[in-house]
Amino acid sequence: MKKIFVLCFLVLILGCIRVVDCGTDLLCFKKISKECSPGKILLQHEGNKVLIMLRGMDKDNCVISVKVEEIGEKFKQKYPLESTELRGKTVNCWAPKKYGSYREEVSYFNEIINMSNNLDKMCRGQLKDILEGPLRNILVDEFNRLLSE
Repeated sequence: MKKIFVLCFLVLILGCIRVVDCGTDLLCFKKISKECSPGKILLQHEGNKVLIMLRGMDKDNCVISVKVEEIGEKFKQKYPLESTELRGKTVNCWAPKKYGSYREEVSYFNEIINMSNNLDKMCRGQLKDILEGPLRNILVDEFNRLLSE
């Protein structure tokens, strides 16, 4: 009986949390990132695929996960050793809530773009460990290219 109650409770809770799937629509993702609403976007460039997920607010932090889904052939050829380490790796970050003038909220999209500058302070995970090495500049450039399309 207790298991059934817990299962029903989880179904109710999870059913109330709506995760917006922006697909590859950057404008959709920018919109949901203003409030740190739960959602995701798949960034694609030359066969590289990076999934960014907004997990919502945790106290005064927006929880953001970034996962390398696929590595494109061009990247594999240019960086063969590094490519094998990246696929499937994730970094989880906690971006503090910030305000602009008149206390309106600042979009978390800017935090995502500048995440590489604050990895040490706000992130942890396998991808962060890799980014602390020589791959940092390579991946930051690729990530920024994905976001600028």
